[in-house]
Formats: sequence, C-alpha cells, structure tokens
Amino acid sequence: MEEKYVSDMQKIATYYGQKVVYVKIDENEFDYLKDANVVLERFPVQTYYSFLARKYLPETVERAMYFDFDVIFLDTIEAVYFQAFEGNYFIGVKEVYPKAVADLTEEELRLGKLVNGGTIIMNIAELRKNKVDSNYFKPFVDRLKQLPTVNFHGEALTFYSDQGLLAYVFRDKVKVMSEGQIFNNFSKLQPTGQEVIVHFYGQPKYHNSEISAIFSNYETRWLYTFHRYKLKAQIILGKVDALAVFAYFDQNLTKAIQYSDFSLMENYSIAFPWRRVPSDEMFSFELTHEE
Repeated sequence: MEEKYVSDMQKIATYYGQKVVYVKIDENEFDYLKDANVVLERFPVQTYYSFLARKYLPETVERAMYFDFDVIFLDTIEAVYFQAFEGNYFIGVKEVYPKAVADLTEEELRLGKLVNGGTIIMNIAELRKNKVDSNYFKPFVDRLKQLPTVNFHGEALTFYSDQGLLAYVFRDKVKVMSEGQIFNNFSKLQPTGQEVIVHFYGQPKYHNSEISAIFSNYETRWLYTFHRYKLKAQIILGKVDALAVFAYFDQNLTKAIQYSDFSLMENYSIAFPWRRVPSDEMFSFELTHEE
C-alpha cells in the first residue's frame, strides 16, 4: 500500500479517536498456491492474508474481524464482534445455499458453501495455540491439488479462494450465524432493518453515485450511508470543502425539480412508461409510448 493511502487512513482514524496499524505481509507466504487452480488473477493471494492473523498480530490480540472492501457499517457491531466462539476458530454468516451445514459434501465445502468470506470473526487465541498460518494450510492444499477440480461457474478450481479453503480445512471449527445483523445483499432473504453490517456483491454494489440512485435505489439506506461517510472522509482529509458538497446537491436538485415531471424514482408504473436516456442533466427520461 502506498504511503499516501496509509497516511490518509491514519488521519481519518485520528478524527474518530482510533489508530491504524499497517502490517506488511511477506509476499512469499502462500507461494504454493501458484501451481493450484485458484485463479490468483481474480482472487489474489492477499485474499488469504486473514489466515495469517495469529502470526502478524500482537500477542495481546485474542480476537479479530476480517472484512472485504465491499462492506459498510450501519451501526455499532459489539453484539456481533463479541459473541461467544463456543470452541470454534471462526464465526461467519451462512452462505446462501439450501442444504443444512451438516449435509454439505466435500465438493461443496471446496466451493465455499459453508460461510461467506466477506465478514469473518477470528478466534486469534485458538489460532495462535494451534499455530495456524500459511504452513498449516500447505498439506491441505497439496492434498487438494491431487483431487479432481470442482466447477465454479464454468471455472475448474482446486477450491474456491479463501472461502473454500476455510470450509474444507475447518468445517468442524466454524460457528455459522444466520443472516440478520450481518446481511449479504446477494442472498434471497429480505433485509429486516436490524442489519449492522451489509456485504455487497456483484451488480448491486454501492458504487453508483448519481443522486437519483442514492435516493431511489431499494437499498437507499445503505447507499446513502456509504456516500455520506465517503464524503465525510474527504472533508476530514481536506480534499473536499463541506460547502462544496452542499452546493453540488443543491444545484443539481434545484435544476431537476424545476420540471413538472421530476421524480427521484427510477422505476415507473405502467402509467408512466419512461425510459432512461443519456443527458447532461442529473438524469433524464423519455416517454416510450402514449396511450
């Protein structure tokens, strides 16, 4: 990570009374993955770095939580973070899959069908006691290389990234949560309003910054939260002036609402058959047909 990004993270953390500790990992830790079918160009070696927590974190750390980048926080997470491990090494949210955990086959475990890897709570004390690091996983990977590959959306894999390796190696040491406080928005479940952590996936990610999307998307609360903190971070760093943010929203909204047909909603009923068209305005539609 470039020094400028580490510096920015430290400034933001200081604003909130927190501290950033940047740990550099030995790039050779998982060299043995290079001759496995794990698509490192898509799921890079850094994906596996959470498995090194007991090795690189201080002795005083007894638990930690790993997050993917496509995660946002809607509230405090103490209830999730400090739940009991009950003798397990990891806690995760059930991957969307119809089978009960106990009925998963070896192939399904290799495909990562046990828990989703986007949010994982780690029992560092137990991982340290059992010397879990890159060397710990090597015999398992060597064994998996000898087995027939598994199919992941047309890709022939030894296993599906860190998620598949975790499930294969630690099936009996993973506490599986049901969705609720942690929500994977690619699941078929509907949000309950109790979510404190939301994990995005694929097309519904929160990158869309158009004002119309922020206000009208069915994930409005999540999108707005992301953009609010993104803007606040830029203000803390002195890269964006707060007044400039207000001006951006005010000018665009004022320009839009002067039109009688203005609506923040992107989806229209049959009575309003509009189609989105490219425009220099905030957003524009055209009437596709008239009754």
